[in-house]
Amino acid sequence: MKKYLTLTLALLMVLVSFGNVGFALQKSDPAHQSRMAYVSPGIIAQMGEGSIDDPIDAMVWTSTPIDKSLERMGQNEGLLRFEPFKSMSCYYVSATSQALKTIASMPETLRVQENYSIKAPDIKMADTKNTKVNWGLDDLKVKDLWKQGIRGQGVKVGLLDTGVDAKHPELAGKVTKFATFDTSGKIVPDVTEPFDRVGHGTHCAGIIAGGKSGQDGVGVAPDCELIVGSVIPGGNGTLAQVIGGMEWIIDPDGDPNTDDAPRVVSMSLGGSIPDEDMVAATDAFERKGILLVASIGNSGDGSTGSPGNIPSVTSVGAYDKNRQPASFSSGNKIDWEIEPYHESVIKPDVSAPGVSIYSTFPKGKYAIASGTSMATPHVAGVCALLMSTDKSYSAIDLRMAIKATADDLGSKGWDTRYGTGAINPKAALDYLKKTGKVQVGINLPDKKVANLVIGDNHYRVDKSFALHLPPGKTNIELSSFGFKKLAQEVNVVAGKSSSISYEMSELPKTSFKATMYGADGNPANVGQMRINGTSFSVDSDENGSFDTEVPTDEYDVEFWSIGYVPKTIKIDFSKDLPKKIQLEKADVLVVALQYTTPSQYYSRRFDKYCFRAFDEMGIKYCPVNPYKFDLTSDQMKMFDRVYWFAGENGLYSEDVEILEDYLGEGGKLLISGSNLLYFESYRRDNSFFTDNYGVILKNSPTPLTTMMGVKDDDIGDGLVFSFSGGDGASNQLGADGFVVNKGNAKPFMYYLGPKETSPADLGYTGLKLQTQNFLSIFLAFGFEGINSKEARQMLLSRVEKWFTSFGGVDITFEDDKGNPVYAKAKIDGIGDVETNDEGHLVLSYLPQGKISLKVVPFGFAEQSFTATVTPGKTTRISLGLSNPTSVKISGKVVDSATGTPMKCDFKITGFETKQYSTDDAGNFSLTLPKYKYSLKIFKKGYLNYWMDILDNAEDLKVKMEKPKRAVALFQQIAPSWDTRSFAGIAQIYERVARGSGTDFDNIIVPPGNIVDYEDMQQFSKIIWYCGFNDEIGASWWLDNLARYVNEGGSIAIIGQNVPQAISSRPELAKTLGFELLESNTSIYAVKGVKGDPIGDGLIFSLYHPFLRMGLLSVAPSMKPVGSGVSCFDYLGGASAGVRVGTDKQKTLVIPFGFENMYADTKESQDLFKRIVSYLGK
Repeated sequence: MKKYLTLTLALLMVLVSFGNVGFALQKSDPAHQSRMAYVSPGIIAQMGEGSIDDPIDAMVWTSTPIDKSLERMGQNEGLLRFEPFKSMSCYYVSATSQALKTIASMPETLRVQENYSIKAPDIKMADTKNTKVNWGLDDLKVKDLWKQGIRGQGVKVGLLDTGVDAKHPELAGKVTKFATFDTSGKIVPDVTEPFDRVGHGTHCAGIIAGGKSGQDGVGVAPDCELIVGSVIPGGNGTLAQVIGGMEWIIDPDGDPNTDDAPRVVSMSLGGSIPDEDMVAATDAFERKGILLVASIGNSGDGSTGSPGNIPSVTSVGAYDKNRQPASFSSGNKIDWEIEPYHESVIKPDVSAPGVSIYSTFPKGKYAIASGTSMATPHVAGVCALLMSTDKSYSAIDLRMAIKATADDLGSKGWDTRYGTGAINPKAALDYLKKTGKVQVGINLPDKKVANLVIGDNHYRVDKSFALHLPPGKTNIELSSFGFKKLAQEVNVVAGKSSSISYEMSELPKTSFKATMYGADGNPANVGQMRINGTSFSVDSDENGSFDTEVPTDEYDVEFWSIGYVPKTIKIDFSKDLPKKIQLEKADVLVVALQYTTPSQYYSRRFDKYCFRAFDEMGIKYCPVNPYKFDLTSDQMKMFDRVYWFAGENGLYSEDVEILEDYLGEGGKLLISGSNLLYFESYRRDNSFFTDNYGVILKNSPTPLTTMMGVKDDDIGDGLVFSFSGGDGASNQLGADGFVVNKGNAKPFMYYLGPKETSPADLGYTGLKLQTQNFLSIFLAFGFEGINSKEARQMLLSRVEKWFTSFGGVDITFEDDKGNPVYAKAKIDGIGDVETNDEGHLVLSYLPQGKISLKVVPFGFAEQSFTATVTPGKTTRISLGLSNPTSVKISGKVVDSATGTPMKCDFKITGFETKQYSTDDAGNFSLTLPKYKYSLKIFKKGYLNYWMDILDNAEDLKVKMEKPKRAVALFQQIAPSWDTRSFAGIAQIYERVARGSGTDFDNIIVPPGNIVDYEDMQQFSKIIWYCGFNDEIGASWWLDNLARYVNEGGSIAIIGQNVPQAISSRPELAKTLGFELLESNTSIYAVKGVKGDPIGDGLIFSLYHPFLRMGLLSVAPSMKPVGSGVSCFDYLGGASAGVRVGTDKQKTLVIPFGFENMYADTKESQDLFKRIVSYLGK
């Protein structure tokens, strides 16, 4: 199952007689990876779906170029090809899973993400017989400018879209440059003739430049030139194509010394392109002085699309003929925390006509369409008109002009429906005509950028530039962290030129030494200080102390330490500095997995929506981001409650380790995220939710976004909310629906679907789990996405109440002499619990009121007690026990066939396990303290005898039986964490084994269970399926295997990591006849050795994603040594199976499982039959 990112052409094609047609370009899905760059869940999923050698298309974003490193890798290391986008700080790569891991491990790599699929449906022609004009031209009054001879002449306008029909009568001769790109973002050199198979690009081109020679047409600037990049040719493409087109259009001929780039670029693409993917790309436009105009999106108020939402981009919203905002037009206030932006912005910037727009269409036709896609080229065309009056107008000039003169509609001022207002071309031109030119000279070191502030407008500059400013006094501010801030009032005279020069001098450094303290006067813990609005941050030592240098200026400085509430202080580093920073103790830990440069739907600080709920409720919390701080389980244990907001990220093994450690110590955890179960379904290094919550993924996600609470549940009752609109993060398409497969978890939220569906049909989305070890809430959606402040507060307050509604008891059992007594207890609604070795029964999470305990103490008769539970408290109780009792166990062991007495060993398991032996005549007799015991009697070559003992068991007649079948099949298949694979692979082995027609004893070994030697010695011949198992290689496994082999047992050991495990015992490997060559060969084709009793005539591959389980992780290769003989070889020559055979004993080691065989079922069954025959001879 793949998820695709929807890169939506910002178009709601409203075809007059055909309804709404949308450009649906498809959706996809962190994941944080310790010691590696960010690797997205979509890439992780592709790694899990295909063969290890299958190529994966990816986009790699870097801090500095890695061309040379990639060239050194080459195909030998799995890098098939790469395409650099140097001005965009990224690469397209086609590489194997291992190669991508290598690239992700490079220090320069920031993240590895999908080369997102981009798709657009066919566009149907609309009936245009009643419409022959673009009403937007009249709304903008551009014809008044045409009359003045202002038609965009001499201005190059860029368009990145589906292409263009350059032969359309209204566009003929206007497309001066054209390029199309392959899926890697590389220009297709043989295609130079413009084309557009979809129509979207032609429609937008017409709005910009449509018009026949000497005649009015549908376009705003009919005399401008067009430079067109087809980045979604035919309506299908990739992110690399978009990025490739953006890099090309800022320098079409590839020569930075020529002036062939457009002055303005129209980009009616948007949707859920990850914001960080577009920051570097749009920055390149700003550095080149090119005005990038982009649609803001068609998802309605409260949402935005990238790249329109990036601060440096001029984003456009849409309105209709009545100048009412289009219902689909997006807009929002965005808090940016992606380098280099640390600011809040309102989007869109301006609005323009975007509903029912008449424009050109391929093959000389016309179409009517709606969307911010249509509004955007109107703005680009207006900018071309303005620029044609004075080529010295810069991108900054145009941005200031169109925003300063826009008609303020809707709410007063800049709002999310219109931006600054409806663009007004004549007013913008009048504004520019009255300006004076100011040449600003600045000197900055290479790669340094200054923030330019003029009024409410923010720009970024890295070199000298010219501004056209309105007459009068204007304040200009230039700042760059580490440099002296410059502010100057400039007196501008209309029509006159002036110049100013700024010397950006570096600030002196001030030494800063301070320590964070708690209210108790003790030093705080490890933490960080951060200067707000900059990228400056410094870590403290383990005692919360700092010793650093800071550029001398005044800043708002945030101090943070694990365990405490962050504190922000304004500090002037030129004056007396604080030496002690006092922090307040936090009640809860809030973990927000906000990637350093956030991605996809979770862009722009999703964590603030989580933090806000705690702020609103007055809960004192300590925020931490594991991407930026190496959180440990010991640090988590400082908190009674932990809230873990995963965003779109999954859990990695490092996360699971600290979470399970925290829960194991009695923690209270809420964990929330929209892809947690989906991500886990593709991972093989943990199954946190399956194991701890007993859930199975059902839907991911459904198209539904409304959640409802379970009636009468103390958390869910009455809760109803959605993910769209409102004041939530608007960052999700849905949630991971699940069902509870096992355990005591209780769902309290579910998808609200059609009446005929039940919660279980679509899946639950929230559950609570009460155990005696921990309390936990699991939300299969992002808490931040809840669209109502009231709903977020209600859910959080109920969770807090639930977490604090339990009490505990600490019961000590003692005999009449005060000695502690070990006991097991059964509690209604809780289940079985037991004391520690000191006789303490600690129950941490019990509901308020009285509980009844039925106790089985060691050495005493079963007794019943009651205890009272008080919320928030642990009640300590001491219970005395009297009248110790005992049980007697005795009997005689004989051979079931002959009746002959037998000397055997046996184990008694109760409070502990002890081993005993019968006498030579098979007699045994024991008197033990009263308790519940289990008896296991065993002897080599005989089946084990089991019996539970609850009371006296005397004069037992134990008849030991020999195995009736030649071979035992041990199935110890999955890693201890992977019960899903265990169930699936067990079915495959069972089917193969049964289908072979052989007779065997089937021994299932559940994950986590130990196989004792006495379990093995029952059988003289064993086939042991191990899969890929983290228990293989444990000392008990190797000890018992070595003993079994050394005592003459015949065994076939089958599994992916079997050779590696056995090789840790060289003598054992030698006995089994092999030497490990490689832990993982890259060759998966296997051929049986000719004439071999096991391999002869068999040939197969070890991987296929649709047949068997497709779970091959490694494929070890071996070399026969000593008496070893190869029965299978990889086609590369190394052995893929080694056997040792004598008249008395036979062994076989195979480094793969049947679940990995890409072979016909009969072939698999034949192999099993051959193994049984080989062992049985």
